[in-house]
Amino acid sequence: SVRKSDDLYLLSGVDQLWKLVLFTIEQIMCHQKEIIRNETEVSCIALRKEIGKSEMENDWLKSKIKSAEDRYTEEKINLNRTIDRLRQDKSRIEQSFRETVEELDYLTRHDGLNGLDELMGDFEQ
Repeated sequence: SVRKSDDLYLLSGVDQLWKLVLFTIEQIMCHQKEIIRNETEVSCIALRKEIGKSEMENDWLKSKIKSAEDRYTEEKINLNRTIDRLRQDKSRIEQSFRETVEELDYLTRHDGLNGLDELMGDFEQ
């Protein structure tokens, strides 16, 4: 009977020791979880900052691209206007040249020459 009570006492001590080991392991795990949670939180904050920085850079690049596209469009419009003006100038110059040739032909016919053909023949000689 004494042996049984010693065994029970020993089992009770082992049980208490086991409970203490489990409690200690649980506390260590909780502490580790807290450390990991804090490290994760710090990492998340750093990532959010990097994402924000990247988004700002992305927005800046988008605005630069938009600005370049706007300048390209404006230059294209200006170039098309210049081309139109040059075409109009060319048409006016051609029309003016035709009128001048017709007027010279008319004047040379009334000056006793046979028109511009005869006048040009005189210049070539």
